[in-house]
Amino acid sequence: FDNKFQGRITLRRGLELSRNLSSIYLVTRVGPTLVADVAHRAGIKRHLEAVPSIGLGTSLVNPLEMASSFSTFANGGIHAVPFGVLKVTDNQGRVLEEFVPEETESFSPQFSYVLVNMMKGVVQRGTGSYASRLKRPIAGKTGTSQDSKDMWFIGMTPDLAAGAWMGYDDNTTSIAIKDWTGGGTVVPWWTEIMESVLKDQPIRDFTVPEGVIFVTVDPETGKLALPTCK
Repeated sequence: FDNKFQGRITLRRGLELSRNLSSIYLVTRVGPTLVADVAHRAGIKRHLEAVPSIGLGTSLVNPLEMASSFSTFANGGIHAVPFGVLKVTDNQGRVLEEFVPEETESFSPQFSYVLVNMMKGVVQRGTGSYASRLKRPIAGKTGTSQDSKDMWFIGMTPDLAAGAWMGYDDNTTSIAIKDWTGGGTVVPWWTEIMESVLKDQPIRDFTVPEGVIFVTVDPETGKLALPTCK
């Protein structure tokens, strides 16, 4: 996006700064078929083209599926199928129908936490840093398609996932301002809305599952920090 090459960086830093080459390299290493499989397990329903550019969002996915799939990781790897109607009552208040989430254990709590922890960095020091003014733990990811045609931000607390999209729904028109991004354009109004939504919600962090160990890492190499590291 900025026409610069940063060389070898960690996956965490690549995610925080939305560096396209990091995504391409990772997809190439693990294979696009596995990437599509993980996306489907997370909650995306539609067909995804298993091609190297899948890591850049070349398959179309709607905002509900994106928010639903992100929430799987915030929910400790358990996917809850989204639904719109909680219950139906008659004029006497009797419940005629009631719906509960249909849940599937898609990923381990440990795998999910590591990814959520990486996505917290997007808000702490990456492209979604505007959302840090909410002053609570938030994990998220920004997205910007070619020529700013679509701009995204999906943000999550331990209790709530919210997706924001900005663009045209006719798939033909590009937004006139070419340097608009998900981070600079969408995150501010997502944050303003969430200030109201979250104002009565308790501030809590994502639960660390058993088996996750924290160590000090050299941000330059991604390896264990030595006493000589800055």
